[in-house]
Amino acid sequence: MSRTHLILQVLYERKCNILNDPLVPFYGRYIDDVFAIVYANSEEEALAHIQNVEFDDCRIEWNVSDRFQVFLDMTLYIDEYNTLQHMPYRKTQSHQERIPWISHHPLDVKRGTFIGEMSRLATLSSIHSTYCNAIKSLAALYIARGYPSNYVYSWTKNNIQERWNKRLNDNKGQRDQVLVLKSEFNTAWDYFNASELGKTILDFWRDWLQHAEESNYNIRFPQYTLDRADLADSLPELCTLVMDANGMEQPVPDIRKLDILQRRMIVSRKRTRNLFDLTNLWKNIVLTNMDQQVLEDNHNLANQVVDEDVDMDLGTDEDSDSSEDLDPFIQLLRNQGAVF
Repeated sequence: MSRTHLILQVLYERKCNILNDPLVPFYGRYIDDVFAIVYANSEEEALAHIQNVEFDDCRIEWNVSDRFQVFLDMTLYIDEYNTLQHMPYRKTQSHQERIPWISHHPLDVKRGTFIGEMSRLATLSSIHSTYCNAIKSLAALYIARGYPSNYVYSWTKNNIQERWNKRLNDNKGQRDQVLVLKSEFNTAWDYFNASELGKTILDFWRDWLQHAEESNYNIRFPQYTLDRADLADSLPELCTLVMDANGMEQPVPDIRKLDILQRRMIVSRKRTRNLFDLTNLWKNIVLTNMDQQVLEDNHNLANQVVDEDVDMDLGTDEDSDSSEDLDPFIQLLRNQGAVF
């Protein structure tokens, strides 16, 4: 859904004043899925009240219930104490596919996927017993996908309580305190510690700046060239004056002012390029070139002025170019320089 459509939805919601309706204590929307709690004496009355929310050229299908309702991956229900609760929901058409154990993904990726699902189930559960049942089903699913039971039980035992305790924590601050190394799946990462790399680099920078302020240059540091961006003019508050090898003061970037020294390094890996990626790339290139050629031909045809007084010689069959009978794909490749 485009941004314009989202803006229009907000305008319609404000127009019908659903956000300030006293009979609707909660109204929420995630893109095109809407959930609302309505005070009413019957389901029919609740449906009639919520149908005031209308969007032009859009038909909304409402499902009403006084006991439970599904919203995205969550089922909301009213328990025996008349309290609103929620639990995970699985769609009937879900195939429950997971990364198979026989795949070449590193073990830490499989472990991280499992723990990530534990966090998701904890967030979707309002009661601890519901969460525990969901974790049991998750463990059974991974074991059915070929995962060794000892790995699954170990991951579950070491993380089940922590995931529940941190289910509502705001991790935005933690996300901002990392430096990400972009890489691909490679067994070399099994013998490489990103934290140690970060500690080595950041400690060196920290020590150099400290020695530079003391005019102690027993630690070598790369010299800045003249083609570097002039940070001293654009953001002088991020620089520190130090003495260079010639005894002149020079502004250098001070990473202590960027809050980098307190961050930790993590590795972000993606799968390597395979044959299917290359074939998709080739297909996209060919289709793009064909579209450009069609547009150019149509443009030339529209701008071509035919003189009706000129007798056009169509020629004979022997003089005609046999390329007219060629497949457009083959002709395009020939135009691009391919030889057959």
